[in-house]
Amino acid sequence: MTVTITKEENEKALECVLRSRGFSKRLITRLKRTENGMTRKGVLIRTVDLVYENDIIMINEGDGEALDPNPDLKADILYEDSEVVVFSKPPFMPCHPSIKHRDDTLGNLFAALYPSLAFRPVNRLDRNTSGCVLVAKSQRSAAMLQKSFEKTYVG
Repeated sequence: MTVTITKEENEKALECVLRSRGFSKRLITRLKRTENGMTRKGVLIRTVDLVYENDIIMINEGDGEALDPNPDLKADILYEDSEVVVFSKPPFMPCHPSIKHRDDTLGNLFAALYPSLAFRPVNRLDRNTSGCVLVAKSQRSAAMLQKSFEKTYVG
C-alpha cells in the first residue's frame, strides 16, 4: 500500500499522518516491527520523521493478519485486468478495517474475491462517500498507478 502526502500533511510526523488516515496504533506498532514496514524512496522511515508534500510512503504489512473475507458484501466492479480492479464503492462502506469496522469493508470484499492477493488500494474514499476505488493486484502495479489518476468530487 502507498500513502502519498498531501499539501495539508506537509511537515507533519509520519505517525500523525497515518493516524489521521485511520491507521490504528496497533497497526503502526506492527509496521515499526516489520522489516521495511514503512519506507520513503526505498529507505526506512520512522514514525517521528517529518514527511513532505508528494512524498510516497510505502506501507508493507508483511505477513501480518490477513483481512477476513466477507463474500456477502456487494460493490460493482467497473474495470478489471491482470494489474488492477476498480470498484464502485457504495456509500457507508469503509475502505479499510478499523476497530468499529472489522468485516464490512471494501478490503473484506476484496479478500473474498481475491483470496491469494493482498489488499492494495491505490486511492481511498471516506466511509460516507461513494465512487471509484482502484485496487492494485501487486506492489509493482500499486507503485505504477499511484500518480496516474485524479479524484474529482461531484456534489
